[in-house]
Amino acid sequence: MTRPLLGLLTLAGAVAVAAGIPFAGSAATGAGSITFMGNASGNYDIYSMSADGSGVTDLTNSPASDQMPSWSPDRTQIAFSTRIAGNRDGRREDRLHPTDAPLPFLGPSVIWVMHADGTQAKPLTPDDLHAAFPDWSPDGSRIVFANNVCPTCDLSDIYTINPGGNHLQQLTHDLGNNLQPRWSPDGSMIVFTNTSDFETFNEDIWTMGADGSNPVDLTNSPTSDEQFPDW
Repeated sequence: MTRPLLGLLTLAGAVAVAAGIPFAGSAATGAGSITFMGNASGNYDIYSMSADGSGVTDLTNSPASDQMPSWSPDRTQIAFSTRIAGNRDGRREDRLHPTDAPLPFLGPSVIWVMHADGTQAKPLTPDDLHAAFPDWSPDGSRIVFANNVCPTCDLSDIYTINPGGNHLQQLTHDLGNNLQPRWSPDGSMIVFTNTSDFETFNEDIWTMGADGSNPVDLTNSPTSDEQFPDW
């Protein structure tokens, strides 16, 4: 089944929020820093800045489209999604300067992890998952994300993976089109959006256990959309 374009529209909405941010100064890392996505370089990169707005730094400086950053709980790493084609052997210099690569938006969406200063960037998910919307668990042991975030993909499901790229686990099965997962503060539950009615294509807010158990439709709104939940 071909997935609805609704998920891609929500992704585009997330991208549009962060447009036009200038940058200067040295990288702000760790506690007190803010990370965000911006397109001051001409395409979306991951940035950091101090809480007072100073020290804005382009961390990825990439020809790709880098989006949706998420801090690790100890503030030493950032997970994010990226779209890039070309060399994907995990070396940062190859990722930032691909040779003979197609346009970045033609590449699959992949979750990457990097140090808080932008160094040691490496891919976490395989290309064929088309992964996006990463969120780090409160204890730092897992990253939750949605797969199939592309216009021609099948319906999206919610997965988790550990920060080393191992122990991939699919949490949702045949619920609908599942996107935008976020952990509860204690790590026991995940909130997400789901489209289960493909006549209206309305999105509801759902919750489930951290292992995918007991999925519940919280909003159950037949005539309206609810998106981007956060605990």
